[in-house]
Formats: sequence, structure tokens, C-alpha cells
Amino acid sequence: MVESIKELEKICQKGHKEVWTARYIYRKIAIYFTKLFLYTPISANGVSVLSFISGLPSILFFSFGDYYYSILGSILLFFWMVFDYSDGQVARYRKNVSIKGEYLETVFGVVQSLAFMGISFGSYSRLGNLAFLLGFSTVISVHYYRELLWKKHFLTKSKRIKTSKSKIKKAGFDILMRKFYYKVDFIFSAATIVLAVLLGSLLNILHLVLLFYGAAFPVYILGIIVYRLHYGLEKSKTLI
Repeated sequence: MVESIKELEKICQKGHKEVWTARYIYRKIAIYFTKLFLYTPISANGVSVLSFISGLPSILFFSFGDYYYSILGSILLFFWMVFDYSDGQVARYRKNVSIKGEYLETVFGVVQSLAFMGISFGSYSRLGNLAFLLGFSTVISVHYYRELLWKKHFLTKSKRIKTSKSKIKKAGFDILMRKFYYKVDFIFSAATIVLAVLLGSLLNILHLVLLFYGAAFPVYILGIIVYRLHYGLEKSKTLI
């Protein structure tokens, strides 16, 4: 007998800090699918495959540039993200977190990047050739952020500052920059991007979503590289 949703959340949910879109939207929805999966013999890796299968067609649907196809594509991409969270929950419940699971998650994570390539084709009628440049920019940025920054390293935790006024004053700018970093990072998290794509499709402004991320993401990547080199890096824990 599988535990209740509340009990499953305690068992399956991760304890690390996440953006609110991940914590209050995707994980809250994913836990219900996780409960269904736990009634079946499907493994966490099987859920990862299901996530990939659900998200892959979105690339094609976005490329048509049609309003209803774009909505369908964004819904598929949304469930790609939901299942992406669910596979980790299944793995933690069954205590079979593995390197293979992390590898599959990395391989199948390409869906988010390629979705923007489909969006760029669909936005050609509104943005012209600029759509392809923005699409390429976003694909590279998403991939770089996910695989080289988010997956491999994370910002070192803030050190406790002593109560000395001079030290607090000296560290004031660094504290401000850290707070700014965490506020801005929310915008570029996968959980927020997928939600932005869904809202952009519903409002028929998907080309503006592409315009924003295509222009802002490379600037953010450059800023985060300089920022993290300044504050130092740590090896990340598993992110399933």
C-alpha cells in the first residue's frame, strides 16, 4: 500500500532550496503522478524515458507557428518537466538513486534546449531571421547553464559575517550581489522557463518569450561565470 500524498512528500521531496515554481507547481503536481507510478513496476529510469517521450513532440508542434499547436507543444513540455521531477521522487522512494539515472536525466534534458529551436522556427513569421539567431542563442545558453553550471557546480554558501561594523560594511556589497543573484537566477531556472513558454503560448506571445531569453540569457551566463569565479565553486550534490 502506497502512503498518502502528505507522507509521500516527506519521503520523496528534496530538502534543498528551490525556486517557487519548482516547489509549489511542478513538485506538487508530480507527487500525484509519483503515487500512480508506485502502484506499477515502472522504475525511475522508466519515468525518465516517459518524460522524454512526452516532451520530444513539443519541438515539432512549436515549429508550426500555429496558436493551437503551440499550446499543445507547451502542455507537452510542461509534463516533460513534471515527469522530470517525478522520476527523482520515484528513485528516492524506492532508494535506487543511481549514476545511470543522473546520466539519463542529463541526456533527456536536451528537450528543453531543442524546444527553443522549434519555437524559433515557429516565430519566423513575426521575427524573421532574427528568430533563428535568438533560438540558437537560447539553445546554447540553456545547455551551458544546465550542463556546465547548474549540473557541475553551484555557488558557495554565504559565510557567516561577524558582528563587527567594519566587516559588515565591507561585506555589504557582496551580500547585496548574492541576494541579486538568487533573485535573477529564478528567471532562468528550467522550472520558470517552461512556465513562461506555457503562458506565452496561451497569450500568443511566444515570440516575445523567445526574444527575452534569446537576448538576456547569454548576458546572464557571462555574468554568472564572472560571479561564480569571484565567490568560488563547490562540487554539487546529486540533483535528481
